[in-house]
Amino acid sequence: MSHFKQVQQEFVSSIREPEKSAPDSHDKQRRLHLYQSLFLKNIDGFLQNSFPVINSIVKPQEWQKLVSSFFKEHKCCSPYFAEISKEFIDYLSVKPECLKEVPGFIPELAHYEWLELDVSIRKGDNSIYEWRVEEGIPHRVRLSRLAALVSYYYPVHQIAPSFQPQAASSDPFYYVVYRKPDDAVSFLQINVATALMLNIVQAADEGLDRAFILKQLQTSLPHLDATSLENSFAETFTQLLDHTILLPATEAK
Repeated sequence: MSHFKQVQQEFVSSIREPEKSAPDSHDKQRRLHLYQSLFLKNIDGFLQNSFPVINSIVKPQEWQKLVSSFFKEHKCCSPYFAEISKEFIDYLSVKPECLKEVPGFIPELAHYEWLELDVSIRKGDNSIYEWRVEEGIPHRVRLSRLAALVSYYYPVHQIAPSFQPQAASSDPFYYVVYRKPDDAVSFLQINVATALMLNIVQAADEGLDRAFILKQLQTSLPHLDATSLENSFAETFTQLLDHTILLPATEAK
């Protein structure tokens, strides 16, 4: 290892873990403290902006513990500040020690908050492909690139300082987070059948025929009455088109 690289690594280690660094002069200690404060404050600011609900729920000392633990322990793969929120999600996914001090729903809530941000900045323009009633129901559809199907074991859309569930549900909650043609991000809480429908559609990049999707649903849900399922499918299909979650596949390239 070159001397320069060694100095670099020592500097990074000193920034990450100031308690382990021992500058040999007061001036060096002062400058190092300035760098440490600057880096940590920047990370803290990005995370507060990306995860406002979590920041409003946890106690200040718990929040600072999350931020400082992430800063010390996680090696970011991306050099871009804009991707810090995704790096934070990756960090929480390995169940670090600091999670023991916060509510159990924090990892799922963090993912939900990150997903809203991710969908808001995805490239794409649904207004070009937006379905209109007068065009008739399309025979072939695909999932919008500005929509994401997810499931959680906590009702993340309800979590707030005034509502904090104490335990995970035995059954998952299903959601679609999506961006509207006016670029506003919204969500739908959906049932198992709708989640299955969207899961079938998203597996095919080029889209699927409406009749094929219904057939797959009926095969996957044999315990449901076929006629009732077909009726609810038609209603849900139209609703998903209205929300630009589904798009006509012949146009949405």
